[in-house]
Amino acid sequence: MLASCGDDSPETALRVVHLSADAPRIDVFVDGEGPIVSGVAFAEGSDAIHVAPGDRDVQIAAAGDGADEAVVTLSGVSIADGRRYTAVAFGALARVQASVVEDDASGIASGETRVRVIHAAEGVGTVDLYVVPGTGAPEPLAENLRYGGASDPVDLEAGALVVGIDLDDDATPDRLFAIDALPERAVVNVFTAVDDEGTPFLLVQGPDDTERVDALRQRLRVVHLGPDAPSITPLVGDAALDPIAFGASTDYVDLAGGEAALELTTDGTSATSVLSVPLRLEQGRTYTAVAIGALASLDAVVFEDDTAGLSPIDVRVRAIHAAPTLGTVDVYAVAADGQTESLLSDVEFGDAAEPFDLPYGAYTLGIDRDDDATPDLYFSLPELEGGALANLYFAQDAEGDALVLAQLEGATTTRVDPSQSDVRVLHLSRDAPNVDVYAGSAVAAVTDLAFKAQSSVISVPSGALSIAVAATGSPTPLLDTDVRVMPGRAYTVVVYDDLASIDVVALEDDAAGLSSSNIRVPITHVAPGVTRGDVYELLGGGTTFGTQLVDDFGFGETEAPVDLPAGTYTIGFDAEADGDVQAIFDLPLLTPGTYARAYVFQEASGSVGVLVQLRSSVVVVPAR
Repeated sequence: MLASCGDDSPETALRVVHLSADAPRIDVFVDGEGPIVSGVAFAEGSDAIHVAPGDRDVQIAAAGDGADEAVVTLSGVSIADGRRYTAVAFGALARVQASVVEDDASGIASGETRVRVIHAAEGVGTVDLYVVPGTGAPEPLAENLRYGGASDPVDLEAGALVVGIDLDDDATPDRLFAIDALPERAVVNVFTAVDDEGTPFLLVQGPDDTERVDALRQRLRVVHLGPDAPSITPLVGDAALDPIAFGASTDYVDLAGGEAALELTTDGTSATSVLSVPLRLEQGRTYTAVAIGALASLDAVVFEDDTAGLSPIDVRVRAIHAAPTLGTVDVYAVAADGQTESLLSDVEFGDAAEPFDLPYGAYTLGIDRDDDATPDLYFSLPELEGGALANLYFAQDAEGDALVLAQLEGATTTRVDPSQSDVRVLHLSRDAPNVDVYAGSAVAAVTDLAFKAQSSVISVPSGALSIAVAATGSPTPLLDTDVRVMPGRAYTVVVYDDLASIDVVALEDDAAGLSSSNIRVPITHVAPGVTRGDVYELLGGGTTFGTQLVDDFGFGETEAPVDLPAGTYTIGFDAEADGDVQAIFDLPLLTPGTYARAYVFQEASGSVGVLVQLRSSVVVVPAR
């Protein structure tokens, strides 16, 4: 008479749900026969079991006990032919009750689910349940539902559902529960329940499974970005979070909903609070609070960490401006070729910008400080994973150095310092003394650099780089200007022109794509007394014109390089573009794969030469 049946079977069937928190596993009998199901644990449901139609007695006993030791019996349950039913045992074992509802799936439209609510949470009074949409007011699902009662079924759109429970009859849900998916054209029973610790939850029984759904939590984490503030211990009510130093974050903690105060303390007691931050924590929402600014004017920004609607292949990015002296900034995504795409404009200190979604991956951010649509600072972010949040804080440390603090999951933060570029300096100003060169710092990066000498390679922050050139040992610069260097690239900064008009130029040293059998030698004109001209490869010991390497370039210009087979070359400079070279230069042997620079320059005497700049040396080639 008793057998398991599948979900599509028209046979008469019964399922059983166990919601007596302090009861052991249960066995279920019908008319004393069975058990028809065995060992059902708390917050679990059984498969559907065939039961013969008629008036039946359903006995529920502790697992291993017989029907005659049932703790509760449902007498005279009317089982109609071809119908399905669910029996539930609920309440404390000493007061255990049971009830039966019919799972009637007739007439459910395509795209809909039939939902019934059963109130099985002992100790919880009359409740109202609501469907809580993403926007708009909650809609009633079950009203004035008493303990042990079952609502009339309601047909809802299939899919994800947020249910709110109102415990105090004020038409406002006190707890929210997110149900992942309601199956189409099925009956779903939603049981209100409490566990043995008194924690309320929903038990959602679909056609194929039964799942516990806990209330959405209100969560908060705190980030410390006050550059001169000591380590702080956040305090909310009586709950002290972990101490955090500058650049660190607490993990999320669960808090009660509603209004509260966040105290930023030095020892976890309100007596040492340096800032009190009012909070309003909405049901089921997750928040981050970040302390910003100098200690004397410490402030906080609070915002919601919301992943609603985020695609698993996207990352949700929020930028927070926590750098006290960085000024208003624009934010760009920077491609590998240096092209920029605007992400945010006019972000001010203290702003938590609206979040935006990007495809997951690695990004370089550009920060524009002077509103000229060109980044002044670059930051190469860690890999941003799909389906996750990324809070990006623009900050400054105690020394005033800019940084980005990237926060992904929980308490994990990653400090990202400005991207770096490699720079070497070449002195080709014929009448200037030895020089010191300052590169974005008050300390000289290069000292006592002589004419026709190059420095070693130094690392500097990418972006707008301040370059100051001074006579060695002098506090007064001969030149103070900016050059722009891109992240991850190498440059030569050339000091050139006569002392009265001394200048610098930043030339990118780009060997990308250079064949191992070729050489690449870009040529730059830094000879102030030499007119515009052409440069040729000369053959036959300098007697015959070969390939024209440069066409009509003038002082301060650099022509696009041409890759040539490795070897020894003689070049000629035609200053008048009349097919007659005025100077011939025999370049040194350049081996395969060499990247070098060549400069047409002048000695202090006025004579013209070519300086070939290699990786770690220079070769001066006088004219024949």
